[in-house]
Amino acid sequence: CIYSELFFVAAINSIGESLIEEFIELYPNRCTSVLHIKSTHSNLTISIYSAQGEELMSENEFPTSTNSLDLTELSSGIYFVQIKKNQEIFTKKIIKN
Repeated sequence: CIYSELFFVAAINSIGESLIEEFIELYPNRCTSVLHIKSTHSNLTISIYSAQGEELMSENEFPTSTNSLDLTELSSGIYFVQIKKNQEIFTKKIIKN
């Protein structure tokens, strides 16, 4: 089973209306070797952290809105993907088999 996780990052404008600024999709979430990252924006900085908070890999300035990370060197377990765009930071948990 391939599980894809889509999450939205919302902002509230000055009159209290919610605005969707960006979406980020990570798939598959229970990956074995490659994690795909799809976003409405390009030029993202993407980092992978262990459950203990240690940065294990970082890729700067992904050129397109759909990117892939090779996770074959990582052991099975829980990791956190941190995605940065300008001053915004998004973090999502992933599981590697």
